[in-house]
Amino acid sequence: GQWPAHLERPRVVRLSTADIPVAHLQISGRPGSDPLALSELTEKVLRRRIEQLPGIATVQVTGTRHSEIAIVPDLDKMAAYGVSLTDLVNTVSQSNIEWGAVSVKDGQYRYHVKLATHYDTPARLLQLPLRTADGRALRLADIVQIEESLQQPAGLHLFNRQAGPAIIVRKQSQARMLAVMQQLRSTVAVLQKEFPLVDITLMRDQSQLLVAGINNLRTALLFGGLFAIAVLFLFMSNVRLALIMAVSLPLSLLLSFLVFYLSGISINIISLSGLALGLGMLIDNAIIVLDNISAKVQDGLPLTEACVQGVAEVTAPLISSVLTTLAVFVPLVYLHGMAGALFYDQAVAVAAILGVSLLVSFALLPLLYYLLFRRHSAEEKPNRLFALVLAAYDRLFALAWRHKAVTLLLIVGGSALIFWLTRTLPRQLLPPVEHREMVVQITWNEPLSLEENRQRTTALLQRCQAAVVHSESEIGRADNPEEARQSGRDHCNIYLKLQAASAYDSLQTALQRYLAATYPLASATIEPAPNAFDQLFAVNEPPFKLKIRTPDSLLSASRIQQLTAASHLPLRAGIGFATEPSISLHINYDRLSYYGIGSSQLHETLARLFGPSIITRIERFGSSQPVVLQPQPDVLQKLAALYLSAPDGATYPLSYFVTPVYNEQFKFVTADDKGPYQALLLDSLPNQDVSLLYKLRQRLAAKGLLTDLTGAWFTTRQNLQQLAFVLAVSFLLLYFILAAQFESFVQPLIIVFTLPLGISGSLLLLYIGGYSLNIMSAIGIIIMLGIMINDAILKLDTLNRYVRQAGKAFTQAKLYEVIHQAGVIRLRPILMTTLTTVLALLPVLLAGGLGAQLQHGLVLAVSGGLLVGTFSALFFIPLAYYL
Repeated sequence: GQWPAHLERPRVVRLSTADIPVAHLQISGRPGSDPLALSELTEKVLRRRIEQLPGIATVQVTGTRHSEIAIVPDLDKMAAYGVSLTDLVNTVSQSNIEWGAVSVKDGQYRYHVKLATHYDTPARLLQLPLRTADGRALRLADIVQIEESLQQPAGLHLFNRQAGPAIIVRKQSQARMLAVMQQLRSTVAVLQKEFPLVDITLMRDQSQLLVAGINNLRTALLFGGLFAIAVLFLFMSNVRLALIMAVSLPLSLLLSFLVFYLSGISINIISLSGLALGLGMLIDNAIIVLDNISAKVQDGLPLTEACVQGVAEVTAPLISSVLTTLAVFVPLVYLHGMAGALFYDQAVAVAAILGVSLLVSFALLPLLYYLLFRRHSAEEKPNRLFALVLAAYDRLFALAWRHKAVTLLLIVGGSALIFWLTRTLPRQLLPPVEHREMVVQITWNEPLSLEENRQRTTALLQRCQAAVVHSESEIGRADNPEEARQSGRDHCNIYLKLQAASAYDSLQTALQRYLAATYPLASATIEPAPNAFDQLFAVNEPPFKLKIRTPDSLLSASRIQQLTAASHLPLRAGIGFATEPSISLHINYDRLSYYGIGSSQLHETLARLFGPSIITRIERFGSSQPVVLQPQPDVLQKLAALYLSAPDGATYPLSYFVTPVYNEQFKFVTADDKGPYQALLLDSLPNQDVSLLYKLRQRLAAKGLLTDLTGAWFTTRQNLQQLAFVLAVSFLLLYFILAAQFESFVQPLIIVFTLPLGISGSLLLLYIGGYSLNIMSAIGIIIMLGIMINDAILKLDTLNRYVRQAGKAFTQAKLYEVIHQAGVIRLRPILMTTLTTVLALLPVLLAGGLGAQLQHGLVLAVSGGLLVGTFSALFFIPLAYYL
């Protein structure tokens, strides 16, 4: 068959439940504009234009208005004439019958035949004839009023306190947000020019946060390259070496982006953070190779041989450092869920830049060195800055060597700070940032009309208009499916875009006080507006959730409170216990049977009486307009004015068979794959003692209740156990790679033991700066550890090489000289790498805005770890090697 004309055509889309709308488009007309025309433009033109954009999954329209032909019966007149609601409905519906495809043959011609229905306007419908039970002829105008009006909506959408439609845009799960938003902005600009009398405002642009984060990481990458060039020049006093770095870094990035393209990885915050780690190691490797080649030239080797030997000496440690870094990242890809997906992008980014770094270090750098220095002297000029640094290092190294035990105790004590700092630092999923967007969700907990809900919402918006740029409100039952799950007649969802982030806390406090004082029954949540970054790591369940299932009926809140009172746990009821006022209609079926009145007649009459019911639809030129029987105001008081007809022609008042009873009913039904349940929620447990919940389950089971225990706490514990296993595998791989390189089971432990001091430095700077331990600071610690491992491997490899050159017969003085000389050789690359990385990240730390705030924890973690961890590479490794 065919779809009815008034139904929308079906669409198949690629959509993930994890995706949130990428933008809201607010459609506003000029003052006095027709809401029907605005709604029709939104649904038939704007929506369809946006649906055609590549990468768009769904385009939902909310807040539209439609027309209807409303029939308002006069119950008293109908009772006087003996006309029932069924008679009225049948008269109207039979006047608008569509035959469909009917044709007739007349000679050699065939004609399509249809009924010429003239009753398609309110005026014509009023002239419809109707015959009463006693044979009198009436017209509908005698017993009803008919007018064309706007449909009564179940919910309203407000933009800046004015009702109007809005378009909610969601992208496909695989589509790139930046590309989708660029196309959407271009389309909105074109539509704005085509319809100048309509204002289209783009709101809740989810790409802004992504762009801000990417721009800050791009800034870090740019400054990293510039500072690498500057630091290389300052420490080596050679313009050509700086020129080599200036050529190799952009080329390395281009090759890395080529790998991104071939691997299908987009440029995002996660992949760029991996690129930042890889770039730090690339700079480190480049500095090491150039410094080693220069050292060979200073030793008197010919240029070609210096390039070959300079690269050959560091080939093994550089490959080892790349493999150890990959050993940490690659197993993380196998984590389940979102964590594995995130680490996949980061692991591919790290592998790409590290592979490119080896290619550049082994092939491009020595070639560029040879080309630039074959006609010029490669002898290093005296460098006063490095001479001062070297003199300070000599004094500190001599002091540390004389007091080995004290130095080791200080390093071990600094490393032990990890235990105190991890307990002291606050833990958060995401770093705290300033918010300029707020969402206020209010449930009034009263049986409000839609208009009363709107008046309360408008009054609240007026109180905060001085601090707000734009507001968007969903009142009543939302057309938007994402909000419809929690919406209701007594619910409103308000989005506020603030003038300044500094107004957030004061406005939140003011709204809470206003609601508590004015509407004490209302329950409200005020929180930052969700964004794409929050949604990525969102935890949509409480820490502890006890699902209760009953075999028969649902439990009341008072009953469950009695059953759980003995547990003394701060439990709170989930939405499955929420109730709302309702009216139950009790029907006396015995009386219906006695008078011979069918229950179907009663049910049909009640349905017509209490709710707007569609009698028929009038089709015009592809549009469909419903003809609706409007419900009566104060209908409960008019039950005696309506009559039911018995088979013998007698009529009886409706109130004789129906009795209304006021009561409470459950507002929501919560269910999972096992069926309906009601949930008790718990935010924290005393001393995290989960056994208290298991004891509560046993008590509820004794009462015949089935329970399931879930929550974010259990999910997090499972994820942490999996992460611990994966990290254990990673460190085993790291250890075996190092053991294979150094041909020792002891020396890899020296490298492993250097890492805690770097972690302590990261945590200490986070503590001093007042930041939390969150996912961004954790990424910063991973980046820092990758660079530290690289430096430690090269330092240990240099020590081994110098010890092998010295032979086995050497005194303590000779050993000190060898270890000190190896430290001098590696001093400049280590300091240059640390300075380059820290200076590259400083602009992000000094920048403002939401994107920069997200990166502050990452910057402090990298900077603190490298600044403190550098002492570990300079002093701990030589002392541990000696011991």
